[in-house]
Amino acid sequence: MANKKSPARKGSSSKSKPPAKSGKAKAKALLDSRLSFITIGVKDFKTSLDFYKETLGLKLYKLQGDIAMFDMGGSVLALYPLKLLAEDASLRPGSGFGGIALAYNVRLSKDVDRVLESLQSRSTRILKPAEDTFWGGRSGYFADPDGYPWEVAWNPFIKMDKKGRLILGKSRS
Repeated sequence: MANKKSPARKGSSSKSKPPAKSGKAKAKALLDSRLSFITIGVKDFKTSLDFYKETLGLKLYKLQGDIAMFDMGGSVLALYPLKLLAEDASLRPGSGFGGIALAYNVRLSKDVDRVLESLQSRSTRILKPAEDTFWGGRSGYFADPDGYPWEVAWNPFIKMDKKGRLILGKSRS
């Protein structure tokens, strides 16, 4: 974009302050780059608890009244009754796609198929079968009992450690 002089503002003089240096000063981040909890509102707590525990095999960290917390390797996936979650957030429960998907990355391309086939054999609804993606990976989707979409993905551009955590390179800011 070409540099253009802006017209003089009313009450300004030609002897104004020098222009600010180009490049903005970095503001301190309000949040650290981490995700602590993902809480999903569920319609049938017992059905969802069984799905995440038995079908997916997630490790239950704590069951405390109406909330179930699963250890996700440094963060928590929590199940909470939809009505109570909506009430807690001062929202009304709705229906339809909420604009969010959860993802589980695997180490090998063929693992996407293996995971989805295993889930299908356990009567889990497959939203999209495994397929190669436009970006060079492989992925497919399944739904939990409340219809929340989960992506199972293999990304050849991101490495994983021995515990399955993503190893991200330096951020570009």
